[in-house]
Amino acid sequence: MRLAVAALVGCLLAACGGGARQTEPLHEASGDDRILIASVELRGVSEPERPAVTAIAGTHLVVDEVLTEARYDSAHKAILDHYYERGHVNVQVTWPETLEHAKGKTPIVVTIDEGPLFTVTKLDIKDVPDADRARYIALSTLRPGDTFVRSQLGAWLQAVAEAAPRRPIVVPETTVDLQANTISITLALKNP
Repeated sequence: MRLAVAALVGCLLAACGGGARQTEPLHEASGDDRILIASVELRGVSEPERPAVTAIAGTHLVVDEVLTEARYDSAHKAILDHYYERGHVNVQVTWPETLEHAKGKTPIVVTIDEGPLFTVTKLDIKDVPDADRARYIALSTLRPGDTFVRSQLGAWLQAVAEAAPRRPIVVPETTVDLQANTISITLALKNP
């Protein structure tokens, strides 16, 4: 199955998506209705990722502190960011459905489906002269065969925008192959 997903890379750059929140937003309760974090358990985390993900969770989800919407959102985003930087484009982070009704001391169980690593198969730039095309592609630290790393894509977008005349808007267009776990990236330069 091949999907043309221009929004995927934009979403990855903005750290959105990739992990549906399974609960309604937390209400900011007070008194006895607050959710105090009793413990944090991470399920589905591979051994190589466990130390880093545990540290991330521990930074945002502190035992005996109140679980607020801000803590919940920051933990969710930080976990996704960690995986996106390591080529896990389809990572899913699932929170307990019971959080919306919880109060008092509550254990937090976060389930993570890391998904496969994605590799880059092609880098290209369209609608530019061949000499510029080769120069712009050379600005990327990503290479075909590399594991996809979101920050490297962001750096490439920035480098192309700065190198091109008239500071164009650089739009990544991606083709994601979910069966082969690959991403091909073509940049389009749009004049502002």
